[in-house]
Amino acid sequence: MSRFIADGTGRLPRSRRSRGSGSGRRSGSVRAIGRALHFPFTGTARGIRKATHAHGAGESGLGRLIELHAVNGAGDVMITVALASTVYLETMGRQGLQEVARQCAQKTAYAAKRISELDGFSVPFTAPRFNEFVVRGPSDAKSLLKRIAAEDQITAGFALSRYFADRPNDFLVCVTEVNSREQIDSLVAALQNAN
Repeated sequence: MSRFIADGTGRLPRSRRSRGSGSGRRSGSVRAIGRALHFPFTGTARGIRKATHAHGAGESGLGRLIELHAVNGAGDVMITVALASTVYLETMGRQGLQEVARQCAQKTAYAAKRISELDGFSVPFTAPRFNEFVVRGPSDAKSLLKRIAAEDQITAGFALSRYFADRPNDFLVCVTEVNSREQIDSLVAALQNAN
């Protein structure tokens, strides 16, 4: 049932009309995503323009040529990634993608369980996980991960202290469908030996 405004026009007052071309919440979220995607590209474009137009290079046409070459290269990369994604998705098919997702979830659960059983290690967050999970170690994560990389040639994770200074012992572990059970067991053994 529509509501009519007292003036008889049937239009909402300005304060109740949605902003933009969309309707309500959806258009706001679409704008937010657009802004989020816009920022990295505009920042990169500004950096390229600043570099190519330094010391008068923009006046000679060289800056424009470099910019066009950069845009052409970026377009080639985007097309290559899109083509590779399309081929992968088409090759896997619906059943294949479901199997990949199932393997990711199962292997991640296995790795998290095995790591949390080690002395001094825990998985602090219990939220559902798919490929990645946070591990809290007994010592500084950055040095622990460097030691494992040097001694066992295993990239064990990503230290979160770079982004969260208050969590020096936390690191992010990623397990995908390409990781075998033996690789996960090797990671667990390396973490146990490095402790």
